[in-house]
Amino acid sequence: MKFLIALLVIVAGVSAGLYAQHLNKQSSVSNDSTLGYTEPQKVSHEEEAPFYLKNKNFTSLYTYKKLKNTDLLIGTSHMLSTSLPDDTGTAQFRGALITLFGAPILQSQNAEQAYDYIIQAQDDNGHQWILTAYEGPSGPAIGGDSTDRTIYPVAKDLLQKIESTQPSSFEEKVYYEDFGNTIVYGCTQNKCYYSGHS
Repeated sequence: MKFLIALLVIVAGVSAGLYAQHLNKQSSVSNDSTLGYTEPQKVSHEEEAPFYLKNKNFTSLYTYKKLKNTDLLIGTSHMLSTSLPDDTGTAQFRGALITLFGAPILQSQNAEQAYDYIIQAQDDNGHQWILTAYEGPSGPAIGGDSTDRTIYPVAKDLLQKIESTQPSSFEEKVYYEDFGNTIVYGCTQNKCYYSGHS
């Protein structure tokens, strides 16, 4: 009987030693995962992936083409604003439009009417919608006939397509006449910038 008790004490001692070694290994891991907590990795703003890379797997449900008939702007109004970050997102939006459709059909140095694109969308059944992509008083946006309820999914699709497109290189200078501000913005080698001064 004494032999069995001694054997149990030895087995318990070995088990406790192995368990202690296991705990020591866990505590030496760089992230504190002993309680299921992982230290978040710190990423500086400069290291963040460009917005279009975060959405690179987007697949559009429509085909789009640029139109040149400015009469098609009549009856369109603001529908959706971009979710791109302020300032550099304004540049990325315009650079992506250049990638997709080339130069805008209308362009000015007035920041509240910087450019306009007229875009025809079409689905697989041949249904068509007229949309606009522009930079106006509220920034980059998508417009269209807001009384047509069927256009909203199309506008959202176009916005996602623009936001997931790699921007072309460009630079533009625009003015806010009311405030006397000059803005220079653009993209170079997929990095966008935006700077303003009075």
